[in-house]
Parts: sequence; structure tokens; C-alpha cells
Amino acid sequence: MLYTVGDSSRPYRLLLEYDRGTTSAREYEQKFAAYADYQEEAQTILPPIVMVVQSKHTATTIESVLREIQAHLLPVVMLLEEEVARTGIRSILPQLLHFASLFSFL
Repeated sequence: MLYTVGDSSRPYRLLLEYDRGTTSAREYEQKFAAYADYQEEAQTILPPIVMVVQSKHTATTIESVLREIQAHLLPVVMLLEEEVARTGIRSILPQLLHFASLFSFL
């Protein structure tokens, strides 16, 4: 997904995932390990991965998996579905812009 901020015409990229809470911890491990492997092999950093999750339990599971597989460089940002319904992605814009300042996502 491409987006701009405010009056700027500079495009930023992000990967958007909607999680229905049906994925097991093992499946998350496989997915995030594959993302980390891709980054290492391609010698690049993925755009921020914005995960919209339905529950805090799912967010906690994902955070645990990311720590377990030591995926420190994966730019994952989680957002509860209820927050997206209320405010869109505005609440995570500071995090997204922080990632953009660290890495070039154009």
C-alpha cells in the first residue's frame, strides 16, 4: 500500500495484513522467519508490516513469536481492529514515519 502524510507528496510504502486470529504460533513462526530470511538474502528491509489483529491475545502471540525467532529487524506494527474502525491508521503514523526515517521504503 502507498500512502502520503499531510500536504507532502512523498509516497511511503507499507504491507498491510489482516489477521482473523486463526493462525497458530507455529504458523506465525514460519511466516516471520520467511520474512526475516528474505530480508537477509535480499539484503534489504521490508516496508513496515502493519498487522490488523482482532484481539490482544493474537497481538501478544505475535510479539512472543517475534522475540522467540529474534526477528529484531522486521518492522512489524500491530493495530487492533477496533482501533482501525475508530481512527484508521492515524495512531500508528509516528511509528511508520520512524521506520521510514531509518530505512528507505521508496
